[in-house]
Amino acid sequence: MENNWKDIDILITKHLTNSISQEEQHALDQWKGEDQSNAFHFDEMAKVWNHSKGLQAFQNVDAQLDLAAIKKRIHFEQPDVKIRKINLASRIAAIMIPAVMFVAGFALYQSTPGFGKWQAFNTEAQNGEVTLPDHSNVTLNQNSRLIFLKKMQGDKRLIKLQGEGYFKVAKNPDKPFVIEVGKVNVEVLGTEFNLEENARTGRVCIAVTEGKVRFWSGNQEEILLAGDRAVFENGVIHKKAIGNENFLSWKTGIISFTNANLNEVSAAIQDHFDEVVGVEVETNTDLKITTKFTNPSLQEVLDELMIHSDKKIECIDGKLIISD
Repeated sequence: MENNWKDIDILITKHLTNSISQEEQHALDQWKGEDQSNAFHFDEMAKVWNHSKGLQAFQNVDAQLDLAAIKKRIHFEQPDVKIRKINLASRIAAIMIPAVMFVAGFALYQSTPGFGKWQAFNTEAQNGEVTLPDHSNVTLNQNSRLIFLKKMQGDKRLIKLQGEGYFKVAKNPDKPFVIEVGKVNVEVLGTEFNLEENARTGRVCIAVTEGKVRFWSGNQEEILLAGDRAVFENGVIHKKAIGNENFLSWKTGIISFTNANLNEVSAAIQDHFDEVVGVEVETNTDLKITTKFTNPSLQEVLDELMIHSDKKIECIDGKLIISD
């Protein structure tokens, strides 16, 4: 049975209101047996329904008895054929009103962070750290967002990331940790890695520091080990070794250069400082620089680099310019 979630949710609601036909029940049972996630979806809806006393009231509606009681009170009589039409309309309303309310409410429960089963953690001008229900730890860069399940039930631990974060995933071989970021998915059992999305370009970059990670998009897939880096860009995944020793500078506050040329230096500066949005190198880039900074300001970095390189280095209107 094809997963048209809107139709399936209506079938589930009809099952919960005891208004499902035999044919519909057979189709629902068949759908539940096709995949474990289908059965989990059914159980989630049933759980929400059973805990919703307001909706349970609709299960007790008897349109025919209610209509008869009203008629008795007002001494109202009409031909049987019209009564049957009214009864039918009342019964349909008794089924469809809770169905519409429940499906709409369940959609909010399923998809809206803070309302239902999802929780959101956001950062603005500062980094932030959060411990997930499975005891995994995530450090988020500025202006990032993490969405996760309040209760990590089912066969997977599902996470959504916007921005950049460093993940220390609690080991659980029976329940993979799956992150959705842009058009890419990341699956791990227990490991540490840095994951970054550029929402403007769709570029997603991962650098693994410990363990093993599955990184995929569509039919493309790469298995990454500690020391590996992969980039999804323009619809293609590229894998290579981690070559940038400063990929965690946003988290550690440390910027370090070991025999780095000016192109590598300028790229690290642009990556670390939000105020640098472009780079222009107007001189020989073969010069090698070795130095280290801890929680520096941009100007402190530029001043020391000018001493090391004997070059003019300045940031004008967001552009880092290096010249003789």
